[in-house]
Amino acid sequence: MKTFTVAMLTRNRPRSVARALENLTRLDWPAADLEVVVVEDGSEDSAAAVVAAFQDRLDLRYVAKPHRGISASKNDCWRLARGRYVAIIADDYELPRDYLAVAARFFAAAPAHQVLTFNMRSLGSGPASRVQSLYFELTLWQTIENLGAGEFLTGNGLPASRAACFRRELFERVGGFDESLAGGEDFDLSLRLRDAGVAVHFAPRSIVSHYEYGGLRFFLGQRRRYAENYYRLLEAHGKVKAGHGFSLGRAVRQITRQYLGWFGLAARVRKLPRYLALSPGILLFLVTFWLSVRRHSRGAWARS
Repeated sequence: MKTFTVAMLTRNRPRSVARALENLTRLDWPAADLEVVVVEDGSEDSAAAVVAAFQDRLDLRYVAKPHRGISASKNDCWRLARGRYVAIIADDYELPRDYLAVAARFFAAAPAHQVLTFNMRSLGSGPASRVQSLYFELTLWQTIENLGAGEFLTGNGLPASRAACFRRELFERVGGFDESLAGGEDFDLSLRLRDAGVAVHFAPRSIVSHYEYGGLRFFLGQRRRYAENYYRLLEAHGKVKAGHGFSLGRAVRQITRQYLGWFGLAARVRKLPRYLALSPGILLFLVTFWLSVRRHSRGAWARS
């Protein structure tokens, strides 16, 4: 059994696949101890030829399946994996050279360690990308229980899009990703991990780059989609009562609480000047998210 499987999700982005595979060839880890699996989810623009060009440089398997969505593809990743530990990445990630070495130290430190997630930055141009990058960091830091020094910190959740690395048997224990979900699958898994008493850890100094060149409209659209998935998952897990509207006053309180909470968080992690500079964008992201939660909750209320 190899130590690691890095499983990559892709759909209709062969150029991104080429860049991501090139990145994997540069990791500081023995090639003989690394398996790479590419799962293509119903693409019209296949990455098969791109993958074939890397067959002599990586222990590489390519699986093309009909389009079934991101949760099904993530389940394919861990079920196909032959490594002891499984990292699930997207085709627009660039991993730091020591990504697997950091994960190996983490899992070797204690048999109880199950999940390691990483820091994230958005690579793009313009102020919207900078706001997105800070937003990513804040949503991760708010899950960390001990905001101190150390290579690995303990968190209370699994933030989305973090190139997380898992002990493979964990999926057998808690189940994989919920394939009925069109989005929010990481948040759903996070709730189940919490219920099972599984801690998620975070490597703050290891930064995964995420290539995303969308503008403000694209990022606000993401916030609206995430809000819809968030509310549906809260309903499914009994965190809110189905059919109960989310009032405007409650939305305003959530926006205010989160903005001020992040202000204090930014100060604790020494990012306050950056937070203040990007505050208009952060506030716009929060307003878009929580008003979208309100809209979806009112829709649920109207259907009840």
